[in-house]
Amino acid sequence: MTHQQKSAEDESHRALAGEVLRSSRRQLLCGTGVAAIAAVLAACGTGSGDGAKDGGDAKTNTPGSTSGSQPAGPLATLAEVPVGGGITVGDLVIVQPTQGVVKAYSRSCPHMHNPVDAPKDGVITCPFHQSKFKVEDGSRISGPATTGLTEVKVTVADGKITKAA
Repeated sequence: MTHQQKSAEDESHRALAGEVLRSSRRQLLCGTGVAAIAAVLAACGTGSGDGAKDGGDAKTNTPGSTSGSQPAGPLATLAEVPVGGGITVGDLVIVQPTQGVVKAYSRSCPHMHNPVDAPKDGVITCPFHQSKFKVEDGSRISGPATTGLTEVKVTVADGKITKAA
């Protein structure tokens, strides 16, 4: 083998080694990225948005509803919403601060947009960072949230609560 042939062969081997290293590094980075995304998604699935865990006056999701959305038609019946308390239905918390007065708020906590729980003892609480809000008007009581919950207009007709048009 001549010096020129040896040099060409060495160059070919170096190019091949470089490709292998680049490919391995790319695979390592992609694999690490996929693992990081999986870890974030797994963390998002933890925590409890179920206000009923307290044994309080809470109910989560009426029949036919799914988390994060409202069922077609009525959200709930007036009888399902305890006076002084409330329930969660999809992305809403529906409350009845006093007999016959029904309000709804977005379940998205203004602090980090995690879902708040159904009220207990007249207080709506975010289970993630403990921000607390008044059932009567959704205003902030305490916690890292700097504002109250966003009100969502609802109507009551024939004992059925629906989202206002």
